Amino acid sequence: MLKYKTLSIFIALFIVVELVAYFLLDYQTTHKINSKISNYESRVDDNYDKIYSISKSFVDATFLDIKNIKKIVPILEQADLTEDKNIKSILRDELYNLLVDKYKALNQIGIAQFQFVLNNGESFLRLHEPSAFGDNLLEYRDTFKYVTMHKVPIHTFESGRIFSGYRFVYPLFNDKDIFVGSVEISYKIEHIISHFEQNFYKTLLIEDKTDVTKKLFATYNKNYIIFPLNPTYLIRKDILSNNEQNLFIKELVKNIDKKELEQKLNTKNSFSLYYKDKGNYSVVYFKSLRNYITNEHIGYIILSSRISDLKDYISMFYTNFFILSFLLGTLLIYLYTIRKTKKELKTILSSEKRLLEKVDKYVIYGKSDLIGNILDVSQAFSDVCGYTKKELIGKKFKMLRHPDMPKEVFKDLWETIRAGNIWEREVKNLAKDGSFYWVRLTIQPDFDNNGKIESYTAIAQNISNRKRIESIYRDLRFQVEQYNAIFDNANSGIGRIDLNGIFLKANNNFAELLDIHSDELIGMNFSNFITTKYVTTFNNNMAKVLNGEVIHKQEIACITKKGEKIHLEISLDLLPDKNSLVIIANNLEDKIKLQKSLDFNKTLLYAIPLPIFIQDRDFKLVECNKAFMDFFNLKKEEIIGKKLQQIIGKDIYDLIPKELTNLYKNQDENKIERNLALYQTKIKNWLGAEKTVEIYKTTYNYKNEFNGVIGVLVDISDKEEHTSKLQKTIANKTLENIKQTKEFEKERLKSIKFQAIGQLAAGITHEINTPLTFAKGNLEMMIYDINDLPQSQIKDNLLQDSTSVMGGLNRIANIVESMREMSQQSKEIKEKTNLYSTIIVALTMAYNRAKLITKIYINNKEFEIGMDKNEYMFYSNAQEQRIEQVWVIIINNALDELIKIEPFEKRYIDIKIEEKDGYNIISFRDNAGGIPSEILENLFEPFVSKKDSSGMGIGLNIAKKIINDHDGEIEAYNDEFGAVFEVRLKQIQ
Repeated sequence: MLKYKTLSIFIALFIVVELVAYFLLDYQTTHKINSKISNYESRVDDNYDKIYSISKSFVDATFLDIKNIKKIVPILEQADLTEDKNIKSILRDELYNLLVDKYKALNQIGIAQFQFVLNNGESFLRLHEPSAFGDNLLEYRDTFKYVTMHKVPIHTFESGRIFSGYRFVYPLFNDKDIFVGSVEISYKIEHIISHFEQNFYKTLLIEDKTDVTKKLFATYNKNYIIFPLNPTYLIRKDILSNNEQNLFIKELVKNIDKKELEQKLNTKNSFSLYYKDKGNYSVVYFKSLRNYITNEHIGYIILSSRISDLKDYISMFYTNFFILSFLLGTLLIYLYTIRKTKKELKTILSSEKRLLEKVDKYVIYGKSDLIGNILDVSQAFSDVCGYTKKELIGKKFKMLRHPDMPKEVFKDLWETIRAGNIWEREVKNLAKDGSFYWVRLTIQPDFDNNGKIESYTAIAQNISNRKRIESIYRDLRFQVEQYNAIFDNANSGIGRIDLNGIFLKANNNFAELLDIHSDELIGMNFSNFITTKYVTTFNNNMAKVLNGEVIHKQEIACITKKGEKIHLEISLDLLPDKNSLVIIANNLEDKIKLQKSLDFNKTLLYAIPLPIFIQDRDFKLVECNKAFMDFFNLKKEEIIGKKLQQIIGKDIYDLIPKELTNLYKNQDENKIERNLALYQTKIKNWLGAEKTVEIYKTTYNYKNEFNGVIGVLVDISDKEEHTSKLQKTIANKTLENIKQTKEFEKERLKSIKFQAIGQLAAGITHEINTPLTFAKGNLEMMIYDINDLPQSQIKDNLLQDSTSVMGGLNRIANIVESMREMSQQSKEIKEKTNLYSTIIVALTMAYNRAKLITKIYINNKEFEIGMDKNEYMFYSNAQEQRIEQVWVIIINNALDELIKIEPFEKRYIDIKIEEKDGYNIISFRDNAGGIPSEILENLFEPFVSKKDSSGMGIGLNIAKKIINDHDGEIEAYNDEFGAVFEVRLKQIQ
């Protein structure tokens, strides 16, 4: 009976998993189909918008042409002022004769309706239907009502007295700006539809029955019939004469469910359906048409196209479900067989176990003769290697050698023990099942009564768990390095665009994101790649940047050159020239890669046989593997959210080793949790048995901030007396590794940041220098040409303007040269350096900020861009870029304080450089009030600052280290106006 019960359970499990797999695959397939349909809708909407925009531009141009015909407005003025039908008829004929040829020409290119309406809303002349006039359109036509009321142009799709179409209505005014009437230029819907039909779309227009019938002239009602799929919509009768549209209607009637269609039509919003016809799948997009003025729904443009991908998605669904069902059935049969086999083996082992003699289970012991033949082993020895005593006795110990162990190790072993000495080392052995294990092996010779060696005894300590822990830490470090590599090496697209969004320059990575060549991208507008949904967002962000804001990491969707949709994360910032922006784009696919990497780590975590747990920054458990749940016989939901102490039933202070009690005596729980990397305790497992475990922990950071703890539980109950030394070694090694990893990571990130800044600055100077040289050369040639002109006021003005431009270009050249010098790769070699020149470079780099805060004087001269860097010569043996870094730090600290003083005229920085007693002395004075006395003594120590943010702390510590490296001195003190920083460097000739 039990046998059939187990089989029933497996069958029920198979059915449940099959259902879950079916719904998951169905969800995935539905998601793919919806995504494909969404892309189809976006493509149709984009094409529709482009066609409509082109049509509107043409109509706008046509109106301007009509507006310039001077006779039109006087005719309408006279018609407005008279009630005489005969006079109006004469005026109507005059206007008709004036414009009939133009209307015929416009009609040839798609303009279907051309109408003039008086200022009271009366239809004066329909060139498309001259016999229909005199009806007041304000009651029927929202467009004319809107233009008459607001006196501004309007365009929208609207039902009319004769037909529905795209209406473009413009007000007309006389010379005194008095409204005299309006003109309407309209396209029929077929104008738009024909463009889609040319691109192999099946198209159809259905219109709201109520909206159409209340506006049409009664004589035109016969032109419409009921839409076969829904009686609340009409279609034009002449559609039935179009064979393709007639077949399309029959196809819709055949394949679309009327109830589903009715529900969606009632929403009066755009939607899509798909169906299968003759083995092919088609998507039908019902695009809602609305009156722009009233926002009322008028009808739908129906567009259909075959999409072969839908067939592939559905075929793949059935294929995957079949394969998954087959694999799942095979797996469950295999598990059922294993379960049955294990049960039979358990019965056999249970009966055999009673026959075994009690042996030492905990000491791994072996004995051999003088040539390595095994004489005796313990049960623990057999357990760890997998061989039984019978299999081992009489065989040689070398059968356990692992191929990874060098032969020299065993040569040293035999030389040592044959000499009568003890040999000890960590050894990797080969188990019977082909796996491996690690032992700390000690071998000593056994002597007889005569002092001769008669045998050898080996005692080993199983250190496999320790080796596994080391492997785990290596894997974890590898994963951390892998994450860093993903982020550090992620290629960004970088470009420069003008204020209208047109690319001026772009790197290959940007071009690759948009699937276009970088040269082809130049001159194109970035907005052309952005989907309609995000265009407004991008334009708003552009406006914010022009107002001084910086846009960071905004998500937008773009369409590549191949028509593929891609999500980008962009940042925008205005360049100093105020005429262009830098744009940085990253493919959000990197996040998907990171998620896959996290999934891989989770799989790795579950594969590790040791109990592992992860805690967040509040030391609450957020993840654990199956071994951890099995150890405590708890479900994951019973573990997540709790602290480790709640699971093991002990307080954190009870877990502190005795030798560390004083160290953690006055610390709070969180600090102990972070700093205590290893502790040992006794806990009860789910069976109630007391186990001695070691808990190893290491912290993990995110963006250089503590983010949680990863820990491992190792059951050492059977080996507690042998592992005391191992515990201390692992704890010390873990702390050392954590410290080394953090220091390495900190230095590596710092190096990457400085390198990236240097490369960016070098790239900018290179890009600016080429057009700058071209501009200066051409300006010089232009000055020569101006000098050859006859003497005149214009010549003088041109020479004066050219001189001003040349001065500006020279200022730019000086800034570029300073950026180039600052961004050069540091040689770290001290050489003869003019300190005055380095100060000029530093002031140039700080000028963009300093000019808004204060005037700066150097040797009693006000600093200006372009000052001669060699006007004074003060030489010292120095590394140029590092000394420039010191000046920038001091200048920025002064600027940070001076900005707090009002007004601008009261601020100053005074820099002096002089020679005295064999030293070059450089002093920086400001009038910002001085340095607070409480921090003056420790000003150059790290993290000493009087500011809320960065500034007079770490930077000055770096400056002092640089000066010390140059065998110089730097000191700070206050005078009666503010702070003084004085630097002394040895003078050389």
